[in-house]
Amino acid sequence: YLDKSFGYETGPAMNWTRNGGWVGKWDCPDGKGSCFGVGITGNIEDLKPIIEKYKSQALQIFFPYPKVYNEDTKDKSGQLLIIFRVPKPIISTFPYIIDFKSTGNAKFFESSGFCEPEDWGTWSCVKEVSIDFDLKNYPKKPLFMVLDFKALVTPNHTQTFYFYLNGNLLKKLTTNNTLNHVVFDISKYLKSHNTLVIKIPDATTPKLLGINNDTRILGIGLIRLI
Repeated sequence: YLDKSFGYETGPAMNWTRNGGWVGKWDCPDGKGSCFGVGITGNIEDLKPIIEKYKSQALQIFFPYPKVYNEDTKDKSGQLLIIFRVPKPIISTFPYIIDFKSTGNAKFFESSGFCEPEDWGTWSCVKEVSIDFDLKNYPKKPLFMVLDFKALVTPNHTQTFYFYLNGNLLKKLTTNNTLNHVVFDISKYLKSHNTLVIKIPDATTPKLLGINNDTRILGIGLIRLI
């Protein structure tokens, strides 16, 4: 919601500005990351330059809301609403912590395959997850990545994980420990834009393992990445 200093109008949701604008959280149409919407009311001729300026960055454009924008619209006025993805932070200080708790910052970096975050961290929900992160001015010296995580294991079920950075295998790890700590040497594979992929071939449901009635396909539970 908008801060009071922005000058919002009162209402059920504090998203309207005093000059008829709207700013607020929005569900991403592709289900990835976090998104927000920016809206303004006006006539189509005044709004077209705004659409042209931002359409390449937009995930969705509505005009007049809730109609999806059509360049041949016959509507003359209404609310323009443009949906954007929240940009991922650029990491420029080291060490940097990506925190997977519900109160953490991991939502800005998670790309695919994750369940909803919990108080302790975030489970994988499929057999492959990915995390994207951008770096700026990273030091040209040996660099290491540290990952703390849970594994869905029992005395009769271990987990094997394959960790890849930018397509390069960092480590294959088989564990029967619930809590795990692993260090990767990422010096040779680091770029300005990076993707960490974790493959979890032995992911299964807690219900099938007799742990509880949870039917999600779980394998690795990320706590923090440094």
